[in-house]
Amino acid sequence: MGRKDMKRFVFVTCALLVPMTTTAADSSAECLTNKYNQYAKAQEAWQRDFTKLIVEIAPRYEEVANIYMTDQLRAIERAKLAVAFFAREEPGKLRTQMSLNNWLNLDEADHRRIASGDERYGKLLELDAAARKRPRHPDGDGLRKVLWSDVMNSEKYQERLKALLQSVQAAEEIQCP
Repeated sequence: MGRKDMKRFVFVTCALLVPMTTTAADSSAECLTNKYNQYAKAQEAWQRDFTKLIVEIAPRYEEVANIYMTDQLRAIERAKLAVAFFAREEPGKLRTQMSLNNWLNLDEADHRRIASGDERYGKLLELDAAARKRPRHPDGDGLRKVLWSDVMNSEKYQERLKALLQSVQAAEEIQCP
């Protein structure tokens, strides 16, 4: 094989391999995102069920329970967006060797980086900052007492917790390339 033929061979080989590696990376990013989204879906269902149970057992705390649920749902959504971003842009940033609840360890620069390209993420950061600054809800302490004394000791809570753990385990078992 002459020099000219060798150059052509290398060029053609590289041209053929680039789409395959891009496809593999895209496939891996999609799998990681889907795996985390399954985990997040379990968390979202848990937050809604848990809040419904609180209101069922202690209707007096409906307002504060809904506020806390909304805060948690926003945090879950923000984490989903962050995982999708890093799965695409910098998969090594995700700690995928750990359990799903530990995949993210973001600093302020990471938050700014994601927010610069994702308007929704930026809005969620603003809402989170506002939630941290709001005064404590007057029923917050009462809710925490009811959670410990009544809600978490109920059979319905234990059933829902078991379902959550099964859903999380199913997500954890997904294998990505």
